[in-house]
Amino acid sequence: MAVNNLKHAWQFVLGTLDYSADYSFVCKISQCVGGDNLIIRAGYLRNVPLSIGGTTWNPDIPIESQIKEEMAEIGQIESPTDRALTMMRYLVRKQMFLDGNKRTSMLAGNHVMISNGCGIISVPIEI
Repeated sequence: MAVNNLKHAWQFVLGTLDYSADYSFVCKISQCVGGDNLIIRAGYLRNVPLSIGGTTWNPDIPIESQIKEEMAEIGQIESPTDRALTMMRYLVRKQMFLDGNKRTSMLAGNHVMISNGCGIISVPIEI
């Protein structure tokens, strides 16, 4: 199911290259990543605390108005590569959704890269 959902998420990203990677767009990517069957409330901000495995850091409950404002600021970054990497880092750290945050952030960042003719971002499993 996860692989099929990722396929649909990539189809969405590649089919919407003329769209802005704003809050609503990222929520739609999350919805694709989670599908109807993998992640509860996929595409909707989480409203419960969350812990990150392997760390002691616990992200705050996300606030929609704050996220929209911060994402609008990221959208103003001139360099597409800097904008994509900043967005990915922001989304991973913010942990907006119950699950699928890393997948969503990678897809959103790659949307920015591809739509600006900059290639894709790929992070190897091992360095």
